[in-house]
Amino acid sequence: MAGIGSNYMNAWPQHKRKWVYVGTAMMVVAAVIYGGQMVAKDGWLSLLLTSDQQGRWLFQKERYAEAANTFVDPLWQAAALYRAGEFKKAAGILTGFDTAQGAFNHGNALAMQGKYEAALSRYERALALDAENASANRRLGQIELSLGAYEAALGHLEKAYGRRPWGRGDRQPALCAPQQLARQR
Repeated sequence: MAGIGSNYMNAWPQHKRKWVYVGTAMMVVAAVIYGGQMVAKDGWLSLLLTSDQQGRWLFQKERYAEAANTFVDPLWQAAALYRAGEFKKAAGILTGFDTAQGAFNHGNALAMQGKYEAALSRYERALALDAENASANRRLGQIELSLGAYEAALGHLEKAYGRRPWGRGDRQPALCAPQQLARQR
């Protein structure tokens, strides 16, 4: 008696059936060779996805600490550490990146640690690398505003919101700046 689905397999030409068997055998061998520790630890996900893909999946599930330990890519690892609240570790990773995005993210991690002067210099570096970076202008303006440098803050906030006037609900600091500036005069 034939097994389940045997009529379907018999309808395929011989050369196609051979590749189905070869593919199935390769999957079984891979599961046996690699499956021992990985399947027990992470399930079948480890067999099918790279470390960065697994980290991205964990990141999307908001399991940031696990994602940080899974990522191989240092920028993604830093992002996961930042989201997990590990600002010092994230800043340590981002120190070596001299790109506009790397400097901006490094500034964010430093600002979350309360290191505002260092954060200011990283935001300025991000602007030196990308003068159109509205987010760096906004963060620079917010920190200058909190430090009492109202004129400089107003200039950066106007640049930030002039490039993106209807942002994601983050207009309030720009609206506060002229009022605080008027109080200082």
